[in-house]
Amino acid sequence: MTATTAPTGFRIRNRALARYLKNPAAVGATIFLILVVLAAIFAPHLAPFDPFQQHLPDRRAAPNETYWLGADEFGRDILSRILYGARVALRTGIVSTAIGLVAGVLLGTIAGYVGGIVDDLIMRVMDVLLAFPYLLLAIAIVSALGPSEFNTQLAIAIWTLPTFARLIRGTVLSLRSKEYVEAAGALGAGHVGIVVRHVLPNTITPIIVYGAVFIARAIMLEAALSFLGLGAQPPIASWGNMIAEGRNYLRIAPHIITMPGIALTLTVIAVNLVADGLSDALGTRSKGA
Repeated sequence: MTATTAPTGFRIRNRALARYLKNPAAVGATIFLILVVLAAIFAPHLAPFDPFQQHLPDRRAAPNETYWLGADEFGRDILSRILYGARVALRTGIVSTAIGLVAGVLLGTIAGYVGGIVDDLIMRVMDVLLAFPYLLLAIAIVSALGPSEFNTQLAIAIWTLPTFARLIRGTVLSLRSKEYVEAAGALGAGHVGIVVRHVLPNTITPIIVYGAVFIARAIMLEAALSFLGLGAQPPIASWGNMIAEGRNYLRIAPHIITMPGIALTLTVIAVNLVADGLSDALGTRSKGA
């Protein structure tokens, strides 16, 4: 059985990869995201200027041969700040989604597998969190904890938690009654072993797709919180606070707000295209979608 299972798994993965590679939008978005990640990692080497250094004589300079994307209201190079802002956006998107995913998988698995009063208790807490508008919930959490990048990540993780928990709970409930799960229990496998070996592996596909979707949403929410002054605090370069700082100069120097806005928009679109490509490749898109 082992000899035939492994090749079957490889064939499934190869088919999924082949379907993904046939999606030009997803492949292009993947390449773009790889470039964004590399730009963020090597920002200190790629940035033409110190992102915090002010050149007041050049404030609000339009894009030129010195400042490729222009300068902001303090004469800081916008390109350099966008490169460093990519670090904040990607870090927040990945870290917050990872925290919410791990906590959601844990709680959803416990609720779905144990059931009873434990399930009811966990799900009612999740329902309370879902009752709040996502931005209002994030604002409330960051306001209570204080504005900072870490608190923003924590607030976004709490926002993602209920969705992951409910998703995993539903999957676990459907798997719990499967014959192979009942057979494993009849053969003496412990509850932890059943969950780890037979339940969680079957939740990987929706986790991957929803994880990608929530990374895009987390990047947008981080930008929104930074725009409101509740995310990464100046002089740290964040796309959200760059947009906030440039809104007063929209008429006289529109590049201050449009450049980080374009970077944010393209990155979020690329992540969403990757998520769509994964959904199609892994077969998680609904029939009516």
